[in-house]
Amino acid sequence: MAAPAAAQDDKQRQAALDKFERGKALMIDKRYDEACRAFQTSLDLLRGVGTLYNLAECRIALGQRAAAWKLYRDAAWLARDQGARDRAAAADERAKAIEQEVALVRLELAEAPAGAKLTIDDKAADLRSWRETQALDPGAHRFVLRAPGRRPWKLTTTFAAATDRTITVPPLAAASDTSEDDAPRSLPPERIGGIVLGAIGLVGLGTGIGFGVVALKKSSEYQPLCDDQGRCPDGAIALHDQAKRAAVGADVALALGGAAVIAATVLWLVPRRDARPRAMVMPIVAPGTAMIGFTRRW
Repeated sequence: MAAPAAAQDDKQRQAALDKFERGKALMIDKRYDEACRAFQTSLDLLRGVGTLYNLAECRIALGQRAAAWKLYRDAAWLARDQGARDRAAAADERAKAIEQEVALVRLELAEAPAGAKLTIDDKAADLRSWRETQALDPGAHRFVLRAPGRRPWKLTTTFAAATDRTITVPPLAAASDTSEDDAPRSLPPERIGGIVLGAIGLVGLGTGIGFGVVALKKSSEYQPLCDDQGRCPDGAIALHDQAKRAAVGADVALALGGAAVIAATVLWLVPRRDARPRAMVMPIVAPGTAMIGFTRRW
C-alpha cells in the first residue's frame, strides 16, 4: 500500500511545483492576479517556505500589505521549524519592513463564549488568531463577534498605518437583554394619526381636484347651449346641474382634504410631552359647510 501512496504524494508535489513555477513566470510578466492564484494553488497542494514567501511578494505587488505581512510571518515560522534560520531571518526582515505600512491589531476578550465566531469586513476570521497580533491595511474595518444566545458585539473603526492597537471586547450580553438604545422604537400615537390624516387629506385633495375638473368641463359644455337671455334647453339644464353638483363635491373634498393635511402637519410637528391622548380630530359636515374640527390640550 506504501507505493501507491508515495506515487500520489509525488504527483501532488509535482503539481505544486508546476504551479509554483507558473506563478514565478507570471510575476515576471507582471500578471500579479494570476500569479497570486498560481502560488495559492501551489500552497494548497504543498505548504512550503518558498511558496509562502513568493505569495507574500505577489500580495505586495497588489498592494495587499496586511496579507503579505501574515504570509512573511508564516514563512518565518515554517522556516524555523525546518531549521532554516537564514530563510526565517529573511522572512522576518520582510515582515518588519512593512509594519510601518499596516496597522497591527489584536483583540482582548473579557470572555470567550462557547461557539463565538468573528467576522472582519463581513469575512470569517479565526478568533483565536486575532487574540494575537495581526495586521490590517489602513482604513475603516468592521468587527462583529457573535455567539449563540448572546447579542452580537459590533465595532467599526478606522486604522492608520504604523499603529499598534489592542481592542477590548466587552462580555456579550444575553440575547434577552435589551438596552434602551437598542430597543425598537414605535411612533407615538399622535404621529401615527398624523400619517393617517395626511394620507386621507391627500386623497381628499385629489378627489376635490377631480371634481373641479368635471365641474369646469360640464360648465363649458352647457354655457354655449344657452341664449343671451339665460334660457337653456333641457339638455343644458341637466349639464348645469351636473356642473353644480361637481363644484359642491370639489369644495367639500378640497376643504376636508386641506383641513386633514393641516391637522396631520400639526400632529407630526408638535412635540409629544406625555403618553396621554391630548388631540382629537373630527369631521364636521352641515348644509353648506364642510370642515374638520381639531382640538388639542397643550
